[in-house]
Amino acid sequence: MRAVALELGIAETAAADAAAERAETEKLLSGVAARREAAEEAFAEHSRAREELSGRVFGARSAAERIANIGAGERRKRLTVGIGAMAAGVVLAVALAYVQAPLLWRLPLIFLFYAGALGIFQSRDKT
Repeated sequence: MRAVALELGIAETAAADAAAERAETEKLLSGVAARREAAEEAFAEHSRAREELSGRVFGARSAAERIANIGAGERRKRLTVGIGAMAAGVVLAVALAYVQAPLLWRLPLIFLFYAGALGIFQSRDKT
């Protein structure tokens, strides 16, 4: 009987130790959960602040800046092509007029002038 009582005492001590360890683990987990919740709230606040700043920046930009859908490099390319096409059209028009070419031969020049005007206007309007 004493052996059973001794084993029971050892088992009760082990159970008490396990309960204390479990309580300590739950306390640590509660602390981790609280820190995680605080971090998530801080992240959400940061996201809200970022969205607000983004909205302010968008609102501060001028309408012309918001409408432009091509960059400076592409605008330069379009302007260069437009001026080149216009210049080629003028040179060919003068040459055809000088050799007194029929009007039907001069008609295709409209495509050069159209391409030139399109490039220049697209560059100017940033579209």
